[in-house]
Amino acid sequence: MTVFDLGDVPSFLQEGTSYRKRKEQRFTMRRILTSVGWTRENRQNKANITESIKPLKMRSSAEWKTETANYRQLLLDKRKETNDSNSSAERTEACNIVKVVDKSYLQKAYHAGQGHAFIEQSISKYTLNKEQERAFRCRF
Repeated sequence: MTVFDLGDVPSFLQEGTSYRKRKEQRFTMRRILTSVGWTRENRQNKANITESIKPLKMRSSAEWKTETANYRQLLLDKRKETNDSNSSAERTEACNIVKVVDKSYLQKAYHAGQGHAFIEQSISKYTLNKEQERAFRCRF
C-alpha cells in the first residue's frame, strides 16, 4: 500500500476547508442516525412495504383519465356555483348605496366622538408604533 504525503499533492487537488467541514458534518449526522437506530434494517416492516395495494376497481389508464377529468369538472362546477351565489349577493348588497357625509369627514378633520376614545384606548393598550397608529387611525 502506498502512503501519500500531502506535500507531494498539488494544492488544487487537496481538500478545501468547506469540503472538510461538509465531510465532518456528514460523518456527524451518520453517527447520530446510527446511534438512534435509523440505519438498522427492519426486516418485519420491509415485508409489509413490498406488498402491492390492489385498487377497488380495475381500470385502464384512459378510463382513469376520463374519470378524474369528470370529477375535476364536477368540483369546478360546484366551486363556480358557490362563487357565483356569493358574488351576486355581495354585488346586490353594495350596489346603489349612497352615504351622505359631512365635508369634514372627507377632509379627515372628522372626529368619531365615542369612537375616538375607543381608538385612543386601543392605541395605548396595544402600544402601536407610528406606522401602525397611522394605519389604525385611517381605518376608522
